[in-house]
Amino acid sequence: MYSKHRLEALSDAIFAIVMTLLILDIKVPTGVPHGQLAHALAEPFRDWIALVITFVIAARFWVLQHQLFDLIENVKPRTLATTFIFLGLITMLPFTTALWGHNLTEPLAFCIYFGHQFIIGAAMLFEIESGLRDHNLHVVEAMYKLRGRLYIMLTAMGVASITTWLLPLQYTGLLVAVISAISRRVLKFFEKRRERKHAHA
Repeated sequence: MYSKHRLEALSDAIFAIVMTLLILDIKVPTGVPHGQLAHALAEPFRDWIALVITFVIAARFWVLQHQLFDLIENVKPRTLATTFIFLGLITMLPFTTALWGHNLTEPLAFCIYFGHQFIIGAAMLFEIESGLRDHNLHVVEAMYKLRGRLYIMLTAMGVASITTWLLPLQYTGLLVAVISAISRRVLKFFEKRRERKHAHA
């Protein structure tokens, strides 16, 4: 039997290191002429955008993984494998963040960044679906909510990765926002439907 607490501790350490490393790609301006500091600070604004978005998404993945660990009954070899794949993908975040930050308007960089986020979510979702099949998860309302949130994130990331080749970036962001809002509505509908079924049971 593998220790869930040691796996959680390892995950926390990796998340802490990766989320700290995100800032290292943004350098402090040096040798700036007098009066030009504001311009020098504003120059890497694209890198700041990529950093903030990545930090928020990484924090979200950390919360979701914490919720998943609460639902897992036993750490099986498959759980170890999916967790290490998930964490390995997390360690790549500084690279894909820097790539996107330096090339914010490039479709390929945009696709690689959000495709990477999609694969991270897919690794976690695989563990959920596998745990449901072999009865290794506590099937409670929190599990359905976690699963639904992951599907919404995967939908948003997948749409972002694909539509960047078809639409200008500003329309891609708008489309992702609309699809995410619709997905949340659908999730709420199924949650209420499930609550009504439990109430009548």
